[in-house]
Amino acid sequence: MYSDDTIREIVSDWGIKFGRSRPDLPIPGSPERTVFRLVVEDRDRSLWVLEGIAPHACEHKQEISRTLASLHAKGLRCIHPYLRTRGDEWLSRYGNRGWQMRPYIDGMVLPRPAYALDRWRGRACAGFLADLRDKAGDIPFLPNGGPFSVTRFIREVSHTLATHDPRLVERLARAFDFIEQEFAGVEKEVPTVFCHGDFHPLNLIWSEGGIRSVIDWEFLGNKPEAYDPANLIGCVGFEDPAGLARGFVTGLIAEMEKGDVLSPACRRHLPEWVAALRFAWLSDWLRRGDAEMVDLEIAYIDLLIDNRRVLRDIWKQAS
Repeated sequence: MYSDDTIREIVSDWGIKFGRSRPDLPIPGSPERTVFRLVVEDRDRSLWVLEGIAPHACEHKQEISRTLASLHAKGLRCIHPYLRTRGDEWLSRYGNRGWQMRPYIDGMVLPRPAYALDRWRGRACAGFLADLRDKAGDIPFLPNGGPFSVTRFIREVSHTLATHDPRLVERLARAFDFIEQEFAGVEKEVPTVFCHGDFHPLNLIWSEGGIRSVIDWEFLGNKPEAYDPANLIGCVGFEDPAGLARGFVTGLIAEMEKGDVLSPACRRHLPEWVAALRFAWLSDWLRRGDAEMVDLEIAYIDLLIDNRRVLRDIWKQAS
């Protein structure tokens, strides 16, 4: 899409001396976060990720960059901030796009779904969440508006479906009742903290025994404290429902309990949080028009609701 001469010109804004493009190297994380991305090798053989940013996303990308730099300066582990340009800016401009550069971090391939058995991975995630809570007490660069409300989001999903797909509303009637009758009040009991916003195993770059880097911070912000751990647990269980009662998840919960990461209200109702946050994934499958994944997600939400008391007992024993 871009010639080496163009890439050379773009990366020069960071003072990087272009060596060669490395399209052979995989880039972890979702490709949807950018309109273009490429690993670039400089003349010293250091590796960088060059990202092209759509105009409408540039302001948010700068917000993310400032936040990550702040967290890194406070000593948060597993953070690799974006580079400032020679003009001390977070974005460079070329053509009709913004551009960013960050270090390329290589990692181990996540063995899916076998990783659900790895207790050490859950413990590593709990350690990062505890460190994030400790370091993110005063972040000056946060999205505008109040804390994210899961209940409000699910009500918006219900309203949209009622207009565009009433039959799907019928299939989700029991789940929507669960949100109104058992979750809406629970959400109010949980404190708000700074969250990654999309914390799950594929947004982590793994080493052989830990986490090398945490990536894809597009949904960062002030959210209920259950948000990150519940999203993580839900993603593990979606790949292998048996994993909800095994190594990764039980290791995560035990380590969070030891580190006092979650409030008592959050610990009591963690299964409800896991079920509720799957509506965000359901919304994403609906946006993509992926009927197969919509069906799987609805079945998974029902499974979580049906087994919430069993999971509560298992996780209580794990802690």
